[in-house]
Amino acid sequence: MPPAQVDTTGKSIPVAGGSIHARVYTPQTGPGPFPVIVYYHGGGWVIANLDTYNASAQGLAEQAGAVVISVAYRQGPEHKFPTAHNDSYAAYEWVLRNATSLKGDPKRVALVGESAGAI
Repeated sequence: MPPAQVDTTGKSIPVAGGSIHARVYTPQTGPGPFPVIVYYHGGGWVIANLDTYNASAQGLAEQAGAVVISVAYRQGPEHKFPTAHNDSYAAYEWVLRNATSLKGDPKRVALVGESAGAI
């Protein structure tokens, strides 16, 4: 693997009933503000995690030159529908409020997902 071209940090996002984790990938080139991508991993809302889809989120940040926020929504069967969807929406709202502090441009925000995360 070539060295990462992004810095990676973790953030805690408040949601109904607690908080969820997000991994933030920030380009190492330029001061920003960068476009922002809220990324939802796949796994049928019940399997996989940020580590499983790390390469996708990191590659997206590197290739797009964007801040990528990869969301660890709560999964079933422990967390029933619509928890994962509500967490995903709460993360999107959090990103809109906090984009500037993440070196992102709140006027250039996109949603991206793979498999279930794209629904």
